[in-house]
Amino acid sequence: MPRRSNVIRNLPASVRNQAEQRMIETGFSDYRGLTQWLLRQGYRISEDSLWRYGKKLQPRIAATELAVRQARAAAEVAPGCADEIRQAVMRLIEGKILAALSEIEELPPQAVVRLAHAVADMARAALSQQRRADQVTRGVDELQRAAPQPEKSHEPKLEYRPRLTDDLSTCVSSAIARPPAPNR
Repeated sequence: MPRRSNVIRNLPASVRNQAEQRMIETGFSDYRGLTQWLLRQGYRISEDSLWRYGKKLQPRIAATELAVRQARAAAEVAPGCADEIRQAVMRLIEGKILAALSEIEELPPQAVVRLAHAVADMARAALSQQRRADQVTRGVDELQRAAPQPEKSHEPKLEYRPRLTDDLSTCVSSAIARPPAPNR
């Protein structure tokens, strides 16, 4: 299979970002208009090349939008679970990086460098996350050790005794059923 052209990926970042934005805004449907816009910018790229690029870009955009919606939903549902949400986002980004690594032959050298930086950033973030989790665990352990232990009570425990309860019920019932004694 012949290697795909990297014409679009080799565009300057600002032009490529604008082209991608236009693809998204038109719902990946106006490749003729995008071709004409790029021609006015000084770049000749065929509709077919744009379509192939858009076909690869579309699932990535959809996955990113889904991830953002999921992160927002998780933050709304569990506002106190920032660490878990951060970990989930990191796993999502790691998955994206691994997917990009599988296509490394198709990437221009600048993208490979950016990918290497992303991997390094993820490693630093994971290390920072682990340090934070360790600090929290140590803090909880220290608080538990420092917390005063409850003293043993010398008061008698109250227990339910069915026989005593029945005796009391019988005594109360008989007192209610008996007529009061006359006053002397």
